[in-house]
Amino acid sequence: MTQLKKVAGILVGSLLGTAIIAPTFVGMNLEAQVKQQVEQLNNQLGYSAEVVEYRNVWFDSSAVIELTFDMDAANSVTNADGDVSGLGAISTQVTLTAEHGPILLDDGLSFGWLSLQAAVDGKAISDHIDVVNNQPIYQLHNITSLIGNHSFSDKINAFSFDCSSCSHPLEFTVAEYNGYGSVSGEHIEYEGAGGDMLFNTQQGELAVSGLDMTFTGEVPVTELFKMGIYDSDVKMAIKDIIFTRNTGEVALQMKGLDLKTQTAMNEETGLADMTVAYSLNTYIDGQNDGSDFDLEVQFNQIDSDFFAAYDDYLKNTAKVLESIQLGKSDASELKVLEKAFLDTHVLALLKAEPKMSVTKLNGTFAEGSFNGELNSQFVGVETMPAEINDKQFWVSHAAADAKFVSDKALFQHWASLVVASQIRANPQARDLPPEQIVQIAKEQSGVVVGSLLQQGLITEQDSHYVALVSLKDLQLKINDKPMPLPI
Repeated sequence: MTQLKKVAGILVGSLLGTAIIAPTFVGMNLEAQVKQQVEQLNNQLGYSAEVVEYRNVWFDSSAVIELTFDMDAANSVTNADGDVSGLGAISTQVTLTAEHGPILLDDGLSFGWLSLQAAVDGKAISDHIDVVNNQPIYQLHNITSLIGNHSFSDKINAFSFDCSSCSHPLEFTVAEYNGYGSVSGEHIEYEGAGGDMLFNTQQGELAVSGLDMTFTGEVPVTELFKMGIYDSDVKMAIKDIIFTRNTGEVALQMKGLDLKTQTAMNEETGLADMTVAYSLNTYIDGQNDGSDFDLEVQFNQIDSDFFAAYDDYLKNTAKVLESIQLGKSDASELKVLEKAFLDTHVLALLKAEPKMSVTKLNGTFAEGSFNGELNSQFVGVETMPAEINDKQFWVSHAAADAKFVSDKALFQHWASLVVASQIRANPQARDLPPEQIVQIAKEQSGVVVGSLLQQGLITEQDSHYVALVSLKDLQLKINDKPMPLPI
């Protein structure tokens, strides 16, 4: 019995010691992670972050981080025309509060290493934002378990943005959004719903409702927002998009808009496959009503290192541009960076002979349905061309085949729309009534279709028009008929 009491005393003492001492190390580790994340943000294009306040005591800690995102700066490297968005930099404050484990009390008694809460002040972003009940515009709550796993929830509180008196008027409201997720090792799961939006414009109201999204990924949290490829599944659905004119007329309605992406890595080859799929159940605008639209694109044999290398290239280019503005460098350094990137990483991407396929392309209108498919690939690239704009080089290494099928009535309708647009563009037809333009277009559309048939650009198959296109070894064929290449 005495021995049992000694063991019990040792265990109790160890637990008490851990409960008293561990919070100090938890706080130190959190502070290091916060500073590391701030440093990583400062390495991202357009972002700047600074810890303006940090308090770390025994059982809890808090911090205030100034965060700025400049869209123009982020786009400066890839924006060849030098155009700017005009939005300027967006700044806000992120407030962090944390309770150090292993004993957590902020939501009842529980055990874990850390309970972290983050909040973003809407007014710090813009004076035009009003959040319901003066709450933060965004909130995050993350709990780290004793075995290092995470469970978290995030929330966008309902808010309104009113800049109706600004030079570029904008007014909208956003309903409450809620999300939940977990992290176990490199496995991440997340799902969220809500956030219905209503935009008020000078022409009417645009309502977006029924947002639902899910995400699963195999990636370390620290790599999640970097430009890289990893195994993942993403699904996002919007139930309704409706535009109503000021007169009360519903001018546009879209139902069942879905986006799905799936990425799979091949660890042996270092190559990745990706599928991006869009679908729309119904589209109604009173003129071109349709349903059952699908577009699915597959990318195969993608060099997984390319995107991280491209991210580094953009960052290095931004540094050189800044140095040029300060008079410390000249434009020749940009050429050196570009050539190194092309000769190393773009070449590696092309050597893997990447493929792009359109596996679904279909839809239905009142006049009929259409469908299509495409397979394309770069082959045999061993060196980069001397001039990146060498069309002969790119076409000589391209292989593709495509098929497009349309009901005859639908194709005839499209032809009449093309003719009508050409008539409207003619200044001499300026005074023609719209009804007359439509009638003339319908009459002339048969001539257009007949010309395409005569040239062999389309063929007739029962109730359909069909176009088959192939490109290989600098030979372009349409419906097995050789065609000159436009190079």
